[in-house]
Amino acid sequence: MRILIVDDNSENIEMMTIMLNSKNHEVISAGNGKEALEKLRSEKFDLIISDILMPVMDGFQLCRECKKDHKLSNICFIFYTATYIDDKDEEFAFALGAQKFIRKPQEPVIFLKLIEEAIETSANVGNAPIQDKEQDEKEILKLYNERLITKLEKKNLDLENEIASHKETEKELIRAKEKAEESDKLKTAFLANISHEIRTPLNGIIGFSDLITDSDLSAEKRKQYSQVIRESGDQLLSIVNDIISIATIEAGHEEHQEKRCDINKLLELIKKQNSYKAETKTLSFIVSSALTDDEAIVLIDETKLLRILINLINNAIKFTDEGYINVTCRLDGNLIKFAVKDTGIGIPPEMHEKIFDRFFQIDYSDTRLYGGNGLGLSIVKSYVHFLNGEIRVDSNPGQGSTFYFTLPYTPVPKEVKPDEVSSKQKNKDLSGKVILIAEDDNTNYAYLEEILHDKKVKTIRAKNGKEAVDLCKTNPEIEMVFMDIRMPELNGYEATKQILKFRKDLPIVAQTAYTYFNDIQKAMEAGCTAYIEKPISPETIMNSIRKYL
Repeated sequence: MRILIVDDNSENIEMMTIMLNSKNHEVISAGNGKEALEKLRSEKFDLIISDILMPVMDGFQLCRECKKDHKLSNICFIFYTATYIDDKDEEFAFALGAQKFIRKPQEPVIFLKLIEEAIETSANVGNAPIQDKEQDEKEILKLYNERLITKLEKKNLDLENEIASHKETEKELIRAKEKAEESDKLKTAFLANISHEIRTPLNGIIGFSDLITDSDLSAEKRKQYSQVIRESGDQLLSIVNDIISIATIEAGHEEHQEKRCDINKLLELIKKQNSYKAETKTLSFIVSSALTDDEAIVLIDETKLLRILINLINNAIKFTDEGYINVTCRLDGNLIKFAVKDTGIGIPPEMHEKIFDRFFQIDYSDTRLYGGNGLGLSIVKSYVHFLNGEIRVDSNPGQGSTFYFTLPYTPVPKEVKPDEVSSKQKNKDLSGKVILIAEDDNTNYAYLEEILHDKKVKTIRAKNGKEAVDLCKTNPEIEMVFMDIRMPELNGYEATKQILKFRKDLPIVAQTAYTYFNDIQKAMEAGCTAYIEKPISPETIMNSIRKYL
């Protein structure tokens, strides 16, 4: 049997050709109805298998043209198509004179069986009685109109959905544009503000550093200037920490550093650290915990919890001119509930969500009363959520503010910390001890050397990791190493690994400005005994020496 396949998809033609050739049929193909009609008028075919949707002339038009032509009208016509809206397509196909309407896809066996059925059905087409052509045309026209109406209705519905979708997209684009413009304004204001916030403590550091060198300065004044320099340095460090924290959060580099933490002791430390700042503004600073000593021992990321509380307390002190700051903590089932309450200026209800946005500040004017960089509450919210907690604020203008946050409660058994430095260790004589300081920065080395010189500790310096390795090989009297991580030639990680190959028991303390968890983890994996973060206090240095020597 000679079969004409009409389809604009070459893969469909190839698939059907393979199936039909398996039954020894001869297959010819055409890419559209017009091309098929030309072949039908010039060649002889026994069967037409046609798709519906095609360029130039579709399958329905081809079928109608064939049935109108008495030379082609007896050829069996089969539709094999994936185009299907409703029964109108199939009904219309049969009204045009098709013998079969097959929907794609079909298994080869079923496809061939359906083709054979269609051929058998059409075997007596030539003997069929002649029907009323005029009546046929009316019936076809009626079905065509019904099919057209159905398609138009669907088109209208699709068009309405598309218009609605475009309108929603337009609204989203407008919202995104407004948000981007607001974000741009916030960032511009933030950059201007952060410049002011950084330069202010820098001015104090540089200015009072010059004044303190005056030889005629009294001891009292020298102490006062030194305190200003220290406070300005702490302020600058806080700003840098905020910027690093935001960058870390944005990059998704924050990691859990869960460890045993005594909540009650943490709150005591917070009270000691912040009482003076509150007293300078004649504010009452109250810290209370409803946790028992056993309940207070939990597994938590202590660093992030401390940062959350410090940022909230700093804000409370900053925005409160009279009254009190009250920090509380209590246990509620499987949650620890914290609250930081103040009697400050308060926050309008419409700002309760926005204050947690990055860079957002209520007052951006040049005459604003309160400093800050607009990052503190954003960091607080990010850290609370990072610890699987929730935070909210209750506040109104002139009525103060209360920040509530909850964190999951994971209790652990209480035990004595082995890392605490005993009073006997604190009084230990360190004179004559030899310590290697691996540090490429002259200022940092001079600072450490000065601290240790007062304790009569002998120091040896290595300016890079390679020197540190060589000095440990040639100086067996070295009893401890302070190892900077970032150094030329050989970094602190690699230097530590090499030293421990021939001095396995040598205490090596990483002193680093890297504070990401994975950097700390890399130091410990390299074999470092411990790590201390820059900037380093004299007390931290001495505690490390007493502990590891």
